[in-house]
This record gives sequence, C-alpha cells and structure tokens, in this order.
Amino acid sequence: MDGRQAGAAGEDAATRVFVEKLKAVRQASEGRPDDELRETLRQALRAELSGLTEVEVGRRLDLARDYLVGEARRREQALQRLEAEMRRLASDTESLRAERDRLAEENARLRVTPDRQADRPGLDEMIAKMRDGLHLLTQGREVTPESIGLPQSEARLFRLVGALLLFALNYETGVHALLQEIDVGPGMGTILRKQQKKIIEDRFRACLDNREGSIQALQEALAKNSRFLPEMDKAYTTAVRQGVQALLGNLDPQPFLDENKGALGIINFEKAWRAFSNRHSDLSSLPPADMWERFFQETFKKKLADYLEPGASRG
Repeated sequence: MDGRQAGAAGEDAATRVFVEKLKAVRQASEGRPDDELRETLRQALRAELSGLTEVEVGRRLDLARDYLVGEARRREQALQRLEAEMRRLASDTESLRAERDRLAEENARLRVTPDRQADRPGLDEMIAKMRDGLHLLTQGREVTPESIGLPQSEARLFRLVGALLLFALNYETGVHALLQEIDVGPGMGTILRKQQKKIIEDRFRACLDNREGSIQALQEALAKNSRFLPEMDKAYTTAVRQGVQALLGNLDPQPFLDENKGALGIINFEKAWRAFSNRHSDLSSLPPADMWERFFQETFKKKLADYLEPGASRG
C-alpha cells in the first residue's frame, strides 16, 4: 500500500468516526423538537471541527455528506434485494403447490392397483435406488434417474420427488438467509450458517433413513416454513400502517400551534408555520432508506420476529 492509499484509508476511517459521532448525537436527541436537535448537531459540529481551517472544514463536511449518501444507497439496494427475494419466494410457493397437486394425482393413481404394485418384481430394489438418489440430492450432488439405474417407467416419479425435495431444502435455507439479511433473529457467521444448512439437510435424510420421530419433525418444519410468506406480508402491512401513522403524527399542526402560543394565549402563526415548514422539509428530504429505517423498520423487524417465537420448529 503506497502513501496515497494509506492516506485515503485513514481519511475514510476518520470520516466514518466523524459520521458515527453525529449519529450518536442525533439518536441521543431523538424525540426532542427539531430546533433543539439542529442546535445540538451544530454544537457537535463546532466541537468536532474546532481548530480547522475553513477549507478543511468544507472538505470534512463534503466527505461526510458523500459517506452518508453512499450509506443510504447501500440501504436502498438492500431493500431492493429484499423485495426481489419476496417475489422469488412467492413464485417458488406457487411452483410447490403445482408439484404437490401433481404428486397427489400420482399417489391416487398408485393406490388404484396396490396389489399389482406390490407384486412387481424388483420394487424394493427400485425404492432403495430412489432413496439413495434422494440422499445424494441432499448432499448437493447431481443425480439423474439414469445415474442411479432407475428404469424409464420410474424416472418421472423420481424427478418429481427430487424436485419437491430440493425445493423444500432451498426454500428453508432461503428463509434463514433472508432473515439474516434483514437482521431478524440471532445473528450467524459463515460457520453457523453452514451448520444450519446441514441441520436442514439432516432433517430430510432422517426421513429417508426412517428414523424415529423424523416425519413429525419434518412436518413441523414444513408447517412453519409455510407460514413465512404470510408472516412477512403481515409484518410489512403492519409496518406500513404504523409507520404512516407515525409519519403523519410528525406533521400534526396542533403541536406547532401549541408550542408557539404566547402568555396570553395568542398564537404566533408565522413562527408556527415556519416550524411546520422546517419539519416538512426535513421529512421530505429524507432518502427512502432513512425514511424506512426511521418510521417502518423497527415495527417490521419486531413483527417478523414473531415468526421465530418458541413453539414453532427452528430446525
């Protein structure tokens, strides 16, 4: 790393520290009138920038502004990824329903001639091959009916069951990854995420091995997974409803009138309107990510955390 790179890294670190201090001041002043909040921030800026030249002060503020703009853009990109993931999960759910209906039809067809199916030669061998193939699928291996020696007559059933198995695996893994992305539930590092993926895979392998209690554990997990999209929709709807109420509460004109009432009860309408306009301007200038974080995010995450409440299978 040359001198310029080292200087840039140090400058980035100083800017990050500078911005975090201002954020801490803002959080500590949460709920106070906007005039007081602005004055507190001005005092914090004076303290941080004292002793610097006018040029250096302008440079520091430009760097802080660029840092905040970049941070807001990253938050907005994270929201866009969340919305895309929600659309993908909704599409996958529809695919699962279609596969479930086809599997039900297949089971109904197989039940029509149980005696003849039981008398077929090599049935146990084919079931064993299917089980082995599904085992390989849970390990991330690529499997085809031909690679495990299944006859053409059973290829469609194996592909159907394999598709359902992979969907259920990927769906639950995706749910856990999405919860980590939006910071809901206990945080996980890379190692814990790999362990969680193995736990999900082992649950399906336990059913293939006919272990005691494995079917009940799988049914509980699938029931919980089926609730995820409705719970997310409920959390989003609640967050929007409560967030809009909170946002409108910030623009209620009555507090501005009350705060600008004189000793004789005479309202200074000009001052009240100026305070209201400042509040409206501050809210209007918030980036979408900051607007979400300030008015909607806490409710969304708290409501979605109900999905992880004890009583539902955690895998």
